[in-house]
This record gives sequence, structure tokens and C-alpha cells, in this order.
Amino acid sequence: VNPNYLFDVFRDSPTIVNRTYMHMLIHCLFRHLFSPRCFEHEELWDLASDIAAEHLLDGIDSPCIYKPLTDIREDIYSELEMEIGVFTAENIYQRLLEADMEDYDLEKWRRTFKADDHSFWRRKKEEDNKNNDQQNHEFPPIPLANVDMRLLKESEWDKISKRVQSEIDLLSGRAS
Repeated sequence: VNPNYLFDVFRDSPTIVNRTYMHMLIHCLFRHLFSPRCFEHEELWDLASDIAAEHLLDGIDSPCIYKPLTDIREDIYSELEMEIGVFTAENIYQRLLEADMEDYDLEKWRRTFKADDHSFWRRKKEEDNKNNDQQNHEFPPIPLANVDMRLLKESEWDKISKRVQSEIDLLSGRAS
């Protein structure tokens, strides 16, 4: 990200920067960036993970990330709630696959929910594929330092995600 651009956006609307940061953090907590390897249609996975992240943010009552709920978001949330119940990226992805939506509608949904760039997710997948190809063609093994760094990142997010889930469970137990 260009620091000057980020500063200009923050100066004009700190809420946008806060919300985008939280959006990306949610992707990390729910390990959306590690999941595209499991899904055939990457563009649908991107959309599903963005909808899941934005739905969570729209449910948080905090002025620092507030964004007015548009009619289109409200309609999409209502439709998904009736069909899938729980707003996980996996459930949303499955619904998008089964819906066989028109390109126009998919693009409208993308414009409604996109908040960040997922190209890093593609580079990670390409790197994984390249590493697998090298191993399959009996090239020398990849240095462990490179693999360990990638695995460490995913495992660290896994630990953080489990800790956050435990805290949510604990707090919801206290609230009941």
C-alpha cells in the first residue's frame, strides 16, 4: 500500500481505514487466505470471504468502523440468512456455487463487499503449486526455512483463531 495514499484516505475518513484493517484482520482470524487452496472457484471464494467479513463488521456497533447498511447489503444478508443460516465463508461459497448467478449479479455483489486485495492469496497458492511441482519432479527439496516460515504463519493464525474462539465462547457463556 502506498503510504501517501493511506495517509490521504485516513485524513479524509479514518473509518474507512479502520474498517478495511478490521476486514483484513477478520480474513486472517478465520484463515480465509489459507483456504483458497481448497476451493475450485477462487473468485467465488474471494466474494464469499468478503461477504462473511463484512457481515461480521456490519454487526459490530462501533463508530470507528461504522458504515451505513445499504439496501443491497440488507437484501443480500436477508437472502443468505434464509438459505444458509450461519454466515461462514464456507457456507456462503457453497450457496454461491449452487446459485449459478448471472455475471452481472456477481459483479454487483463484488462491488458491494470488496474491501481489500486478495492477490497475495493467489501468489501464495502459486508458490505452493510451484513447490509441489518441484517436489513431484524430483528436484532437490525446498529449504526448510522457507517452508517453515509459511507454515509458521498459518499455524500462528490457527492458534490466534482458536484463542479468539475460546474467548468468544467464554464471553457468550457469561452473557447467558
